[in-house]
Amino acid sequence: MSDLYGVERLPLPRAREMAEIDRRAREEHDVPERLLMESAGRAIAQCLQHFYPEGRVAAAVGSGHNGGDAYIALRVLHSWGREVLAVQAGSQPPDPVLAHRWDVPVLPAEKAARAFSSAAVILDGVLGTGTTGKPHEQAAKMIDAMNASNAVRVAVDGPSGMDFSTGAVPGACVYADLTVTLGFPKLGLLFQPARGRCGRIVAAEIGFQPVLDDEVSACVITPDWARAHLPRRAPDAAADDPAEVTRTGSWLKATTEGAPLKRTAARSWRAAHRGRRVGPRMRRRLRVRPGQRRRHAPRVRTRRHRRAAHPHRRRRPEPPRRPARRPDRAGQDAANRHHAAPRRDGPLDGAADC
Repeated sequence: MSDLYGVERLPLPRAREMAEIDRRAREEHDVPERLLMESAGRAIAQCLQHFYPEGRVAAAVGSGHNGGDAYIALRVLHSWGREVLAVQAGSQPPDPVLAHRWDVPVLPAEKAARAFSSAAVILDGVLGTGTTGKPHEQAAKMIDAMNASNAVRVAVDGPSGMDFSTGAVPGACVYADLTVTLGFPKLGLLFQPARGRCGRIVAAEIGFQPVLDDEVSACVITPDWARAHLPRRAPDAAADDPAEVTRTGSWLKATTEGAPLKRTAARSWRAAHRGRRVGPRMRRRLRVRPGQRRRHAPRVRTRRHRRAAHPHRRRRPEPPRRPARRPDRAGQDAANRHHAAPRRDGPLDGAADC
């Protein structure tokens, strides 16, 4: 599935930006919402069948769009001959219209632990991109039941419990083995600690319009595009080969100078932390007095340079010097050599006694 995208780079929208993309697809480009859900459900079923082709599939179906996508994926898998089971994870049961008259059994939330323990694959469709903060009590119990099972967990668009914009995990969160993100990868999926809950990430195209770089917060290049454009390395090339480093560096310079990204996650982070106050601990580390600008301390390597750079510091007391050893008296050399420390093995042992 890595060759799903052959484009140069993919947008990484935040939650609100993805909601705007979805709204524009429905209102400006006349893409029906039902068509987007059908495409998403079929894409999820295709990925699940590709990676985990055997065993019963149980899905936690929420009340939002992710729950509808998971329910459609169950219907598609059931039409392909898989044994499926749905568990109600929201305030309302799944819409029976989405089943297309296929018999997809639905169990209440009280039987979630038993349903997940008997399944080989669990489909997480509890929460979606619009949720923020800690999951409510019913959703948290469903997340804990999924994590307690030994089955493989597949997340729809992203693990339930994470923030799709920042990657934060304020409460309970699903530990997924595979994440099928719909349309475009969300920015929060690539940030820790949410990245550690996603497992393998697969982006599935479901019919959205093209998105410009100015409409999202960041972009990411695709592995296939990087493999096609990066210079080839010789099998016996060393890691510090000057020719390889020069060729790769020149390629990166020519690529980034042509069309640099206007807004990236790193620039957003620097903008958010620009001008922050320096606390006393950081001031001690950087040796900056109140009112001075932040700067790194000079690198000093010897005690004399350190004293010259920091004359106000208190000097450490020098250790006491050992008294000089008196020369042996005449006639006691043999006795001193007899009571001396044991000799070390080596070629110079014989010369040490001379």
